[in-house]
Amino acid sequence: MEGELEEDGGLIYCDGKYYGSVALELPPLHPVKFKQLFNAINRKIPYRIKYDFIGGGKKALFWPSVIISFLRFIPSLGNIARDMDYVRAQSETDPTAIMAINFATWGDTKDEAKRNLAALTKAIEGWGVSGVSKTYGNPGSALIASVPGLTTATPGSLHYPPLSEGLRMLPFERPASPWHGKGNINFITLDGKLFPYQIASPLQEKFTDVITGVPGSGKSVLANRLNLSSIYRADKKLPYLTIIDKGYSAKGIADLISAELPSEKRHQIASITLNNDESHCINICDTQLGSRYLTQFEEVFLKQMLNAFCIDPAIGQPPDAMSVGQIVSKVVSNVYKAKAHSSANLFKYNDPVINEALKESGLDKELGEDWFERATWWEVVDKLFAKKYLHAATVAQRYAVPTIHDFIAELQTESFKNQYADVKVNGSEPVVGFVARCFQAAAAEYAIFSGITVYDFSPETRIAILDMQNVLGDRTTPAGKLKSGIMYLFARQMAVRNYYLPQSAETFIPALPEQYRAYHQARIRELSEEVKHTFYDECHNFAGIDFIQNALNTADLEDRKFNVRTAFSSQYLSHMPSSVLKTMNSLFMMRLTEGDEEYLKQLEINIPADILRRFRQLPQGVYPDGSGTAFLGIFKTKRGLICHILKNTLGPKLLWALNSSAKDRALRDVLYEELGTKKAREELANRFPMGSASSIIDEMVVNQGGERDSEEESQTMAMKLAKEIISDVRRGFR
Repeated sequence: MEGELEEDGGLIYCDGKYYGSVALELPPLHPVKFKQLFNAINRKIPYRIKYDFIGGGKKALFWPSVIISFLRFIPSLGNIARDMDYVRAQSETDPTAIMAINFATWGDTKDEAKRNLAALTKAIEGWGVSGVSKTYGNPGSALIASVPGLTTATPGSLHYPPLSEGLRMLPFERPASPWHGKGNINFITLDGKLFPYQIASPLQEKFTDVITGVPGSGKSVLANRLNLSSIYRADKKLPYLTIIDKGYSAKGIADLISAELPSEKRHQIASITLNNDESHCINICDTQLGSRYLTQFEEVFLKQMLNAFCIDPAIGQPPDAMSVGQIVSKVVSNVYKAKAHSSANLFKYNDPVINEALKESGLDKELGEDWFERATWWEVVDKLFAKKYLHAATVAQRYAVPTIHDFIAELQTESFKNQYADVKVNGSEPVVGFVARCFQAAAAEYAIFSGITVYDFSPETRIAILDMQNVLGDRTTPAGKLKSGIMYLFARQMAVRNYYLPQSAETFIPALPEQYRAYHQARIRELSEEVKHTFYDECHNFAGIDFIQNALNTADLEDRKFNVRTAFSSQYLSHMPSSVLKTMNSLFMMRLTEGDEEYLKQLEINIPADILRRFRQLPQGVYPDGSGTAFLGIFKTKRGLICHILKNTLGPKLLWALNSSAKDRALRDVLYEELGTKKAREELANRFPMGSASSIIDEMVVNQGGERDSEEESQTMAMKLAKEIISDVRRGFR
């Protein structure tokens, strides 16, 4: 306030606003907390409260108490005398304070200020049955008294409570965040206070997040927001982020980030829908550029995959698992040694990328035709790398490394068969023949990783989103579950195999040809310094599949030392890998389902009963006022367990970007294509500020005589609504 204070009918006018003030005249009749007053004041009313606490209350009451002691026989003064006796007795252990509380509110007009003042007064009077005074000789002094630090004078009454009782009336019990000033994402408490949160925080022992919630609870929007916040944690570069998705939930993140990046950096984001065909083939036997052998983590993955091919779906493991495991280890070792030396694949002019690079680099003329007739693919890789043709060298290496067919060929050699001739499975079949048959079946079943790599991420890819919608098996059958587990294991390795490269450095770097060492050392330094993020959506798709659960359990236990943050999302806690639940550090629960409370107790996570009760009573889904979706946040920190009911509150533009509803996504995708991403989000936010048009689309379907739950009819109406919006925009209407 910089202008002059002008009195106007009990209000003060200053700088274009009208101010009204009240003071606490009669304190609450029974102990109350600030939270009760806070909840009683309408969120839309602006207000200010100033508490004055002054020492010397016992001294200030000395003479009044002496006088009252002589007059206590008068009935009207008896209660006052007893109160003074109580305060004097308490002062031996609880000092007596002098307290005054002043309130102020305001409005743009005189009527608005009066309405706000009346509402504020009503809320204060209901605060433990209190009394207020709003009649002053000088309203300006009352307003000034409500400004902290401006004056110690107060026109209201002074009160003399024991200090502990006065402090109980302060806003000390509002939720507080241990990440204050350090968060990269802000949630909101139920009373409207910001609650900063930091993903992959040094305040937590490890970086494991779990998100649970039934469909429609806001789980996907929260997960998308957490994944998006990894960008704010990074420095100048995009973070390493892998999202293993099902059903396009994360597509909004890719579109949003890509639209904001300059064109020369958009290749750092890869969003693909996996299909089980040769056009999406990614060889599970690929190695790091220039490396003839697998890193220790790549070798573990490959052996897990090859063992998984031999699993009997009915029992969840291979028959004679020990012998199968030994054969897998032996065949992997034999084949990689052979392909690196004696049986290295010979070069052929069969790839236009390689042919063009050889011509452009001058290697075709420099080396001559005779050299290429005898050359192996590994020799071509080395020559291209030396000329700095890294992409061409990467493509050439795809023809140098083994494929699953090389393992089958090795298993069918007489020398290999003879080593295990006496070992049988299922009573009669030779174990080597059984493994070879399983590999052949896998090569036919999984075209996506049975041949030479066709699709791969750029070495500069930092954000990878893999949609599993089209490659998962039927969860109602053991064979379908096995297929889903194999695909999740494959997708994980495909996207995150470089995350663990720093931990293989001691064995990996010395085994490399000299010319590749500096290149990989630079990569390892960069990977070591950054937090890497991995997110698994819809974890129920691999719930109960032992080999993928075991792989994820092992990875989760080691991720912290590798500087990897891992997040899991599904409908229920029971879908998560067991060690993940035991060691998770952040749990976001959109709803409490039957058995969750007992499940948390088994995990030694004890949540106060009143928090659980209040959470159950909250509205499900998005609040009607658009303030967000409530969730129960449980955080294990070095300072102890923190549990709060919070809201995931987003602005309409961001909400539209991250919304994963099928109806809203269909509408958004059409507008993105026709109007561009920024313009589309702007139009959607202006027309549907709650972040969804599902109810409008449902109404359009019903008006056409259709079924609200019909996916086809909803898609049709979403297209129709999109065309109407596009037409309005192009005609200049909104």
